[in-house]
Amino acid sequence: MLPPPSTSYIVIVDKDGNRFETEIQDKVLDDGTRISQKIQDCINNSRNHGDFVSCMAHLTNWLMKNGYITNKEKGILMNIAARANLP
Repeated sequence: MLPPPSTSYIVIVDKDGNRFETEIQDKVLDDGTRISQKIQDCINNSRNHGDFVSCMAHLTNWLMKNGYITNKEKGILMNIAARANLP
């Protein structure tokens, strides 16, 4: 019998070292990337905090629409995005 696959959860660490742990599974998307990689893309491609929050809103809307996260999980990620010192 094979061992169960390891489950990883989304963790976001901001510039101040604040660690935001979630119980949201870091799922693999159809393009082979993980949700956490898409979040990192938002961090890397944002010029300021407003850009980051906007990117996260677009990302979480897409993730929810495509069944990767629930509305509750979207709320958790957006709450973190609003509070985190990112990008």
